Amino acid sequence: MKTHFLCVLIISLLCGCATTLQEKYSSTTTPQLKLKHTQLAEYLVSEKKGFEFHFGNPLFSKDERPDRIKEKEEIEQELLRRYQSGDKAAYLPIFEDEK
Repeated sequence: MKTHFLCVLIISLLCGCATTLQEKYSSTTTPQLKLKHTQLAEYLVSEKKGFEFHFGNPLFSKDERPDRIKEKEEIEQELLRRYQSGDKAAYLPIFEDEK
């Protein structure tokens, strides 16, 4: 009984996350998503190469990389969903690995 409940809970969470992600980007066009994806990828590459000093209290400084990485991955998931649904404009070269 516990195993069955756990499986149902996990499936519900996974379905809920996908729906939420789809709803989050429902009003965003595919070209807008691709532009944002490109901007995030370029930002992350430049951040990795750059080095900067942070002054002040470290408790108040926030590392934005994890948030940007998460957003980039969410956009990739949404573009892949759209591509698999037939939107050829949503194609990204990384989708070659998905075949």
